[in-house]
Order: sequence, then C-alpha cells, then structure tokens
Amino acid sequence: MKIFVMGGTGFIGRVLVKYLLDGGHEVIIGSSGKTEVQFNGKIKYIHLDRFNPSSVVEKIKDLGHLDLVYDQLAYRVRDIKGIMNILNEKTDRYVFTSSAAVYSDRSGILEEEMFDPFDFKIDEQLSEKSYADGKRNVEAYVFQNAEVAVSTARFPSILGNGDSTLRFQDHLKRINECEQFWAQKDQVRGTTHG
Repeated sequence: MKIFVMGGTGFIGRVLVKYLLDGGHEVIIGSSGKTEVQFNGKIKYIHLDRFNPSSVVEKIKDLGHLDLVYDQLAYRVRDIKGIMNILNEKTDRYVFTSSAAVYSDRSGILEEEMFDPFDFKIDEQLSEKSYADGKRNVEAYVFQNAEVAVSTARFPSILGNGDSTLRFQDHLKRINECEQFWAQKDQVRGTTHG
C-alpha cells in the first residue's frame, strides 16, 4: 500500500512508520523537517507546514493516489478543513490520531460511545480554546465531512522514549515536588512519613 503519514517523525509517528515499513508498505512522511529520523525501507520525505492547509495541499496534490492517510497532528478544525477536499479525492481511507481528551468531561470507565462525533456541534472558535475541544471539533468535522472511510484512535497519555512532549518527565517532576513538599512539612513538625 502507498501510505502518507502526516507527523511521521514525531513520537507516535515514528513507531507507526517503522511498523508500516516492516509490513512492506511504501511510506511518504509529511513533516516540518525539524526532526531527523532515519528509516529502512521504501520511504519518501515531504517537508510541509501541517498547520498551513495551503502548504499541505501544495505538497500532496502531485502524489497520486494514496491508499491510506494517517494524520498524527491535527487538533484544530482549520488544520483539516482546508485539506479535506483533496483528501476526499486522493485517498480511500483517513485515520485521525485523536485523544482520550475528547472525554474530558467524563470520568471512570470510558466507552467509545460517550463521544459521538456525528452528533457533536462543531464550533471552530471553541477548537482554539483547549486541546480537548480541538480534538472533539476535528473528529466531528472529519466524520461529518469526509467522503472517504474514516477511523480515529483515541489514545490516552502515551509515555516512552522519544516523547518530545516530556509527559513522563512532567509526571516525575510532580512526584518529586510532592515529596519535597512533604519533607519540608515533616521538618517543620519534626515527623516523618513512612
């Protein structure tokens, strides 16, 4: 298959690209070019500005038919709105990497049906307010406007080597700050936690 991965050099994208190459697929990576990643296999790099729809359209319009497009980056309606028409013409399937943040108003055990992108009222202004609102709006826009098969993957926080968001380090920092807080409290009271 000929597969286009927007965000193929990012944290999730590079794992996805390796998996696709191991499966014998032809992969085209669309990225800003800021992160250099070397892969083994049939691969092509295209430098584009994912947050400038005209840049994306300009770069992919001459790629020919794409069997599948993975989008690792969109989180605002304007990120996808401008390129939806060309995707409708160039591919059979579009997979959008979303987030469990779409359920941010829920707690406990989450079920996919708790957020229905077909029933969600799109608010492009709200898309700019928070990451969760952005992901909800993009999912809704894609499902309501795509003329191709659409899938979404709603990942919770993902931790691991190469995560440029430094999520894991942030969690460790919070734990450390909490331990320091309690150590200072214990010194004042002359007690210890154990």
